[in-house]
Amino acid sequence: MREALSQMIKPPHQLVSAETGLVLATALQAGEIESDDDPPGWDKREENWTIDELLGQYDARERKITIFTKGIEHAARQLVLPGRVR
Repeated sequence: MREALSQMIKPPHQLVSAETGLVLATALQAGEIESDDDPPGWDKREENWTIDELLGQYDARERKITIFTKGIEHAARQLVLPGRVR
């Protein structure tokens, strides 16, 4: 699925580069990893939670973003879209 999305959706740095005419060094971009582990806020997923507790966290020292697939799937199921049956 990520491969299909990457063909449809451009990363923010590519959009900014195209609009401003600037070239942003890709070496400065954070890396991404996906995790199937429970996110830090998994226990309170039915309450109020923050993005970094359930969806993903940025580690500035390692310059990486950990994406919590379990949290994203949970949040996606909570969305109510017209014509979509839960």
